[in-house]
Amino acid sequence: MKIAVFGGAGFIGSALVHQLSLDPQNEIFVFDNLSMGNKLEATEFKGRIHVGDCRNFDEVVTFMRVARPERIFHLVANSDIRRSSLNPKIEYENTFVSTCNIVNAIIPNSEPQVVFASSSAIYGLTKEPISENELKNPISPYGWMKLSSEALLTSSLAAGTISKLVGFRFPNVVGKRMTHGVIFDFFRKLEQNPSILQILGDGHQRKPYIDVEQLVEVIVRITSLETFKELFVNVSPDDSISVRKIVQILRKETGLDFEGKYQESPIGWFGDVPKYSFSTSLLHTLLPEFQIASSEEAVVRAIRSQILESSLRIRRF
Repeated sequence: MKIAVFGGAGFIGSALVHQLSLDPQNEIFVFDNLSMGNKLEATEFKGRIHVGDCRNFDEVVTFMRVARPERIFHLVANSDIRRSSLNPKIEYENTFVSTCNIVNAIIPNSEPQVVFASSSAIYGLTKEPISENELKNPISPYGWMKLSSEALLTSSLAAGTISKLVGFRFPNVVGKRMTHGVIFDFFRKLEQNPSILQILGDGHQRKPYIDVEQLVEVIVRITSLETFKELFVNVSPDDSISVRKIVQILRKETGLDFEGKYQESPIGWFGDVPKYSFSTSLLHTLLPEFQIASSEEAVVRAIRSQILESSLRIRRF
């Protein structure tokens, strides 16, 4: 199968490309602006990478004509959610415009399948646990642009531009080659000052975390199912973990005796959803035998990966 992966050189994208490469029948084309570096360099991927900007329609068209994909994975989005909360234009251009350009660049009558990386942010502040049918009311530009992208792709499916649509709503994703997120930020701060860790929010924020390698395996497995034409599914462990617990694990795994300094606010930044958990009944129905590690297990794995990649003088595994 010819596969195009937009955002395929980033954190989640590189893990996904590696998973897709396990099937020798797949011919994979990657489109990425390399703003977060080329994480594929750390994998065995030998395919083609087009360096381009998904905000540029002509570049996307050129790529599509070369790749002529039967299946498109769309992972392009702004990753600095805090920054876009202060400047929504960043989110509009990087998340929504990229979706518009991908849809409009699809070769007429090719009708590819589209797999979209969505987010828990589309739900906003809700009662827990969140099911896929929960009312969507985002509180951040990131959430709104993800939800708008879902709507555009659903309309494209109805119009016959694409033949199948699968949307995956992610929790916090952690693991090898991270480029952002709370654990990544903690390590960057400790590299600057290993004695004090400044923490956004009061530390009681509680969310689910999933290991990136498990996430992409779920994505590939569900996408390969032939039992549906349109599907949006939460992909998450059944539990969650607090920031204070993550800090506790960080101390234990690194051996650093740093002081954690929390804020009084329960919200880390404007647009942050401090607490949520997913209902995963649909996920379990689709993959009844697949076991997703707990949030704590995912966090431990991610911290150990960061230890190996960090410049901090701490114990190595």
